[in-house]
Amino acid sequence: TRDDSNRAHIYSPALSQEETQRQLLGKLRQHAFGGSTLQLVLQALGSGEPATQEELARIRNIIADLENR
Repeated sequence: TRDDSNRAHIYSPALSQEETQRQLLGKLRQHAFGGSTLQLVLQALGSGEPATQEELARIRNIIADLENR
């Protein structure tokens, strides 16, 4: 968003970082991975630098929470 009431324009985000990430990830999943969450996660975990042990532990906890819903 933009505030142009003064000479200097002041810009601020229209969406939170979390909402922006959610929207971008949804579009990426649809367009690049044919809607497959599995393919997106496999690509994210299997390419680039490997996840740290702490990140893997957090991922396991998130999966366990999802399974218990």
